[in-house]
Amino acid sequence: GIDAGDLKTVAASGAEVSDETFAEHRASRSKADLATIIYTSGTTGRPKGCELTHANFIETSRNVLEGAITELTVEGNTTLLFLPLAHVFARLIQVITIEGGIVLGHSDIPSLLDDLASFQPTFLLAVPRVFEKVYNGAEQKAIAGGKGKIFHAAADTAIAYSKADQAGRVGLGLKVKHKVFDVLVYGKLREAVGGKVQFAVSGGA
Repeated sequence: GIDAGDLKTVAASGAEVSDETFAEHRASRSKADLATIIYTSGTTGRPKGCELTHANFIETSRNVLEGAITELTVEGNTTLLFLPLAHVFARLIQVITIEGGIVLGHSDIPSLLDDLASFQPTFLLAVPRVFEKVYNGAEQKAIAGGKGKIFHAAADTAIAYSKADQAGRVGLGLKVKHKVFDVLVYGKLREAVGGKVQFAVSGGA
């Protein structure tokens, strides 16, 4: 525990280690060495451990930052990690932030909304189930408040706008609808995640 002073204990335990020994141990590691073991949930029987090397994490993180999602490495970008670290995606996110010089904060589900408001991440990384729960929660809240039709119309408009934008031709009518729903719905969703999120990346099978 950091607050318990354990970092000082760790430092003190290495006080007698010479610089030469430290350098020797540091240089003895390679990308082929085991970095971590990720275990299955056990739903298909006895849990199985998958051995992952440092190379697995390094190459995958560089593939993400230099190829798939280069937008994430913009200076000043931040993300809030709330996935459990037993999940390989969560561990990869940690490596990606170090490799890309991205500011990383840690949270958990019970305090997530408060942490999003104070930390104000510029992008979020989560698994599909998390985004589904966010959508379903917002949908149920809208229906309970008598605004279900507005929510569903906003969702349909967002999908249509996204497809049109990717195709490179967003019509004037769709632009107007999207702008209206940005005031009524989208803006409120952005505020709920801190107000600065530009990307939401879904990973996992």
